Amino acid sequence: MLGLLGKGAMGQVYKAVEPSLNRLVAIKVLPAKFQEDDDQVERFEREAQAVALLSHPNVVQIIDKDREGDLLYFVMEYVPGTSLDAVMSQRRLSLHEVFRVAKSICRGLEAAHRQNIVHRDLNPRNVLVSEDLSVVKLADFGISRVEDVSLLQGTLSTSEVSLGSLYYMSPEQSDNMVEADHRTDIYSLGVILYEMLTGRVPVGRFSLPSQINNEVPSDVDPLVLKCLEADPADRYATVTQVLGELNRLEDKLKLGLVHELKGFSQQTSKIFLKSTGTFRGRKRQLVIAAVALLVLAGGSAAFILRRRAAPAQKVAVEPVDGREIVSFELPERPQEGGLETSSDSLAEVLPAPLETPPAALPTEQQPDPEPAATASSRPPTTAASTRAEEDLGVARDKLAAGLNGPALEDLQQFVEEHTSSPLIPEAYMLMAKAHQEEGRTEQALATYVEIGSRFADSPQAPAAAFERARLVEQGAGKEASQEARLLFAAVAADHPGANWAPAALAAKARIENELKMMVTDPVLELRVPASVLPCRALVELYPSTAEAEWAFWQLGEIYADLKRYELAAQSFDELGRRFPKTKFQAWWRAGQIYDRRLGQTTQALEAYRQVRPSSAHYGEAQKRIGRLER
Repeated sequence: MLGLLGKGAMGQVYKAVEPSLNRLVAIKVLPAKFQEDDDQVERFEREAQAVALLSHPNVVQIIDKDREGDLLYFVMEYVPGTSLDAVMSQRRLSLHEVFRVAKSICRGLEAAHRQNIVHRDLNPRNVLVSEDLSVVKLADFGISRVEDVSLLQGTLSTSEVSLGSLYYMSPEQSDNMVEADHRTDIYSLGVILYEMLTGRVPVGRFSLPSQINNEVPSDVDPLVLKCLEADPADRYATVTQVLGELNRLEDKLKLGLVHELKGFSQQTSKIFLKSTGTFRGRKRQLVIAAVALLVLAGGSAAFILRRRAAPAQKVAVEPVDGREIVSFELPERPQEGGLETSSDSLAEVLPAPLETPPAALPTEQQPDPEPAATASSRPPTTAASTRAEEDLGVARDKLAAGLNGPALEDLQQFVEEHTSSPLIPEAYMLMAKAHQEEGRTEQALATYVEIGSRFADSPQAPAAAFERARLVEQGAGKEASQEARLLFAAVAADHPGANWAPAALAAKARIENELKMMVTDPVLELRVPASVLPCRALVELYPSTAEAEWAFWQLGEIYADLKRYELAAQSFDELGRRFPKTKFQAWWRAGQIYDRRLGQTTQALEAYRQVRPSSAHYGEAQKRIGRLER
């Protein structure tokens, strides 16, 4: 024995070492004065039997039960830490901690109630917690009632007196212990909730939690009051309903982060540069940062579709509200023939995106997932990581089968059980998807915000940001489209190396087309459709993607409308060269412009000859070739 841990209603608890496994355990011993009392012995054994029926991470597990001479005892898992009562005597819990502890208590009670076990002595002394409150376990089922007596082979006494802690005991339990059902535990949970929120227990006429603690939102009051209803019929019918309401409230409070971001359009994102220790590394970071800032503000990469060298120009990038936020000199560009590129190409600096099949409307396709980690980069496989993968796989399968509710329960359990697993961000992504499938838009948005905040460096962060923008866009009205446009811009700015960046730029351009937005182009020095800027960024930074294919076509048509025919022809020409199997009529449009607008016969002939026989314009192209060759 190492020492006395505490005294419970039914005996003393000691901390000890189990020699066979060299592990710490807790041993609960029935006091000698009760050894000859049949009722007390029965009650003591009932606790062991009740807990043995449960196997749940939020219930203290029983390991063994035995008698040593006249000494009756059972061995339980040792829970490092203290009781919830001790924690609350030292400090007031934050709202986040209250939700965490309350949900864990609910899950433990839920497991007990499924086995028809009612705790009947739920109070903060019987809730064991770790120092950081990440571990929460219910203990001391000493006066628990098993509603199905056959589970304990008829050993349950039905004439037991009320032994629960007075302040936490429901009215019906005080009046009649035998008649008290699982809803008595819900009342006790309400008292604990009230105490965690206010530091007081609700006695007589009591104030609302939000009136005592101004950090408690008034939204929480109805939940607590419903648990504390004097009539069991007026309380929540099951602890599962309490857990669901806790999750709903927590999601609603998290959504406050989304509403705080409503002012996003009045702000600019901050770009943090990490020092690499080398000039090339710093140059690389600065280029990425400059591009990110340009894209976010509605600007573009410095890509100019023209043949002759351009003089240095000062570029002023303007957000929606028209305020200048950055200006700098673009370097002179050497003449290379064909499309111009800078001497230090941004496309070379950024990570190469994955190739994706062409698409008519890039925003309708999902970007490829981020490349999987190589075998050498993966953490070593352990029993814990294997179990985590299996648990997440079960939740994923349920989600695929349309069982969104059970999948959410599994995922919430997953994030509490596997706190250090690298799969946690993926679990949150699956949670958000489940919320979306159930039509719970606010909860999904809040989860996407949390992923970006808590797991900013994970591969799921850009995916979450992109899905969040898409979800916002589904809202009604022009305001939702504007908000989504800014969020898509932020994806490209914050995650320029991710496969989601080109899709985000294309989505931004599409929304700008739909809204018929116009901006002043610092390159052309005239008013142009705003989509020109993200389209330029796409063809410069991500030239091999399906989004770039679409962007080349967009630029060509816009330049043609603006009567900038040389730029239009070059856009169509480059589209055909980069995407030989493109479904856009790139070579036909290039030939038309070279022929009829620019009078460049050689280029027109080259373009017309590239028109494929499968094209609807093939016959006409052949006629024009014949005419030009005469």
